[in-house]
Amino acid sequence: MRSEADRLIRSIREFNRFYTGIIGLLDRPVPGGDISPADARVLLEIGGREGGPQGECTAANLSGELRMDPGYLSRILGRLEGGGMVDRRRSGRDGRCTLLGLTEKGREVLESLNRAADRRVERMTGHLSAGEQALLSGSMHAIRELLDPGGERSLRREDVTVRWDLRPGDVGSVIHLHGAVYAEEFGYNLEFEGYVADTFREFARIYRPGKDRLWVVELGGSIVGSLAVLGRPAREAQLRWFLLHPSCRGLGLGRELLHSALRFCRERGYRRAYLLTTSDQRKASAMYARAGFRKTEEKPTRMWGKELVEERWELVLGDAGG
Repeated sequence: MRSEADRLIRSIREFNRFYTGIIGLLDRPVPGGDISPADARVLLEIGGREGGPQGECTAANLSGELRMDPGYLSRILGRLEGGGMVDRRRSGRDGRCTLLGLTEKGREVLESLNRAADRRVERMTGHLSAGEQALLSGSMHAIRELLDPGGERSLRREDVTVRWDLRPGDVGSVIHLHGAVYAEEFGYNLEFEGYVADTFREFARIYRPGKDRLWVVELGGSIVGSLAVLGRPAREAQLRWFLLHPSCRGLGLGRELLHSALRFCRERGYRRAYLLTTSDQRKASAMYARAGFRKTEEKPTRMWGKELVEERWELVLGDAGG
C-alpha cells in the first residue's frame, strides 16, 4: 500500500505535467506582438513592484524573485530598454543602486499583455459554473498557502464569502471543521467532535430563522468558518460555533462575524448575549473583551482529553460592544 507521502508526490508530479501545458497556453505572446513570454514576465514583475509592497525594483531582486540567471536577465532588460519599455535611474536613497521602472510605453504594453492574458483565462474557465470557479480559485489559494506559508499572502478578504442561507451539508461541514481544527491546534480528542455534533442536533430541531442564525464562511466552495446566534429564554442569545480556519485569519473576518452577530441580537430585541468557551482560547477571548463582553464564570473541568477551565462571557446589549 502506498503511503500518503507517496500519493502526494505522485499527485504533485502529475499536476505539474498538466499545469505545464496550461502555462504554455497562458504564456503565448500577444498575436502580432514582438515580446517573448520571458520578456513579458520581467515586464510584469517590474510593473507589479512600482508602488507595490515589494519595494524598489533592482536587477538583483528581480533575479532572485524570478529565479532567473543574472546574465539571461541582463539580456532581457537590454531588449526591454532598447524597445523603450524600461528605464533605469539612480536610487534617491543610495546613489550606488540602479532602479528599474516602466516607461509610458512599457505601461501600455503591460496593459495590453494583461488584457490578453485575462481573455485567455476567461476562455479557459468560461464553461465552469460559479461554484466551480470558486472551488478552483480557493484551491489555488490553498496550494500557495500550504507550500509557501512564509511568502506574500495571496488570500484577500474579497476571496472569502459569508452567508447565512443554510444549505444541505452546511451543518456537517461545520462539524468537520471544528473536529479538524481543534484537534490540530489544541489537541482535543474525538469526544469534542461528538459534542459539537450533539449541539447541532439541538440546533436542527429548534432552528427558527427569525430568532436564530448561522453564518458560514466559504472559500473556494468549502466552509472555512462559522458563528451562530441561538435565541434563549428571558430574551437572551447564545453565541456558538465561532471558528475560522487558520488560513483565513488575519483578514478581519472574526471581528466582522462577531459584529454581525451582535447586530442581529440587537435587531431581534435580545437584552443579553452570552457564550461558553475555554481558557485556552486566548485570542478569541481577547476579541470578546474588545467587543464589550465580560467573563462572569470560571469552572475547572476535564473534557475532550484535556484539563480545561470552562468560561462564561456575557454582554448586556446596548451598553457596550458591537
